[in-house]
Order: sequence, then C-alpha cells, then structure tokens
Amino acid sequence: MALLGGLQDKTDIKILICYLLSSVGKPMQFSQLCDVLQQDGLVNYFDLTSAYGELQESGHIRSEGGAVQVTALGEEAGSSFARKLPLSVREKAVGTAVRLLARAERDAENPCEIEAAPGGGYHVTCRILDDGATLLSVTVWVADESQAACIREQFRRDPTLCYTGMLALLTGDLATVGGALLSSAAPEEPQA
Repeated sequence: MALLGGLQDKTDIKILICYLLSSVGKPMQFSQLCDVLQQDGLVNYFDLTSAYGELQESGHIRSEGGAVQVTALGEEAGSSFARKLPLSVREKAVGTAVRLLARAERDAENPCEIEAAPGGGYHVTCRILDDGATLLSVTVWVADESQAACIREQFRRDPTLCYTGMLALLTGDLATVGGALLSSAAPEEPQA
C-alpha cells in the first residue's frame, strides 16, 4: 500500500524515476534513489523496486558500478511524459535529490570516520580534501559513541568553519575567524 498521496500507478513511478535521473543530471546509487522517493512518501519501496527492475529490462535506465543512470530512451520518456505527474511531486523529488547529492558530495570531500579505540573510547578522524590532496586531518579521542557522533555531525555541518578555526588556533591569529565562531555558537543561557 502506498503512503497517502504517493504514486501508486507503476507507469507514473517509471516516469518519475526517468524524470528524476534526467533532471539531476548525474548518476545516483540505488539506495539514494530509494531515499529520495520514499522520504516524502512519493513511492513505496515495493512499487519502486518493481518499476526499477522493469526500467532496467526495457533499457530506460542502466546500472554501472552501483550507480544508476538514465539512458537516452529514459530521458526521452521522462521529458515526454513528465507533465502527467503532479508538479508538486516532480519538484519535491528533484529538490530532495539535489540536497541528498550535495550532502553526499560534501561528505565525500570531508570524510569523518569513527573507530573504536584500543583500550576504550573512540577515535574520530575528520579530513578535508581538495582534488585528492589532504588540507586538514585531525584525530581526537572521545569517551563514548554519542560524543563521537556529535563531533562528526558538527564537522559535517560546517567543515569550512572547522578548518578556519583550526588554522586560527594553530597560528594564533584568532581575528581570522572573527565573528564566524561567535555566529555559530549556541546562544548563552541567561544568568540567574
């Protein structure tokens, strides 16, 4: 059963898949495609996988190295029949895909790994890469997994601020960071 308001017709789902892959203009992992189309209840998983399989068999999409790409046939179908789908569905799917792909690209350029440390605790390694070159790599030890997850999330939220802050601290040039650190800090609790 599809979620309320989601697409239920398999042809509509196929059109949406082709339209989405054509609109974002870059390959997506199957898991990313599922996340995009299920996040807002656009399509249920079982209908999605069924439509996906049929699109592969018909040559509308192909998968290479785990990345799903639309073919010329799929692009033509997506553009020709996209108006059959509600505008809100098309916009929601493309918007979600663009955000997801941007986040994946940012995470790939700024990896942050958490590993159990020998003797307890966790090592969190945050790196900033640029064209394969490492601009920053820092590893910290934390006591528990929740602290490690908090550090990873903060780093992923704004890796540039982490980089700038680290440079400012290491060079002693705190003016370089300026208001960036203050503007990103949580508001202080009022004094009693």
